Amino acid sequence: ELWVTRKNRIPLAERLYVAHHISSALCCLHQNNVVFCDLQPDSIGFDMEGNLKLFDFSSAQTTTDTTKKSLHMSTSSSSLMSSSTMDSGDYVAPEVLNGKSQPTCASDVFSYTLVLWELLMLMPATSNETSEYVRLISESNWPLWARDIVQHGLASDVNERTNMRAIQRCLRRVLKKEEQNERLNQSLQQKIQVE
Repeated sequence: ELWVTRKNRIPLAERLYVAHHISSALCCLHQNNVVFCDLQPDSIGFDMEGNLKLFDFSSAQTTTDTTKKSLHMSTSSSSLMSSSTMDSGDYVAPEVLNGKSQPTCASDVFSYTLVLWELLMLMPATSNETSEYVRLISESNWPLWARDIVQHGLASDVNERTNMRAIQRCLRRVLKKEEQNERLNQSLQQKIQVE
């Protein structure tokens, strides 16, 4: 939870970079019919070169649904996962936590959205009510894209939850705009210093 402890010292562009790379990693897993199952800040880190990495694949499961739309888990006894095997219930989707569903790509989206919320808000996700996260991000004047991702990523109805590819594409667009703004600001600062 480095981003929470370094509050307000991490530029938005850097946080968006991290969020985008996490979403890209999850997209890659989902495209290969793998559900991470236990995404949380402790399973995200950086290697010696500063590359973002996902750690601890011990809970990851392969899927049997090749349509990649719902990607429900296999119901064989070897692939069943109860909420008690999850390391952190705080980031587990409600349908998995209450035993109504096995982990799916949609449950990864839920967990990812909580991590994204922490990256954006620079505070830990501690509420049990997903509506509280939507309310807080709306009240803090974040742009519509952030509110939409949080609202649709934390939807209690799995069929209304967005998918990782849509989040990744949105973040890619936002990150490009943020990088353009940063370059423009640097250029303006250089011109001001010259004058």
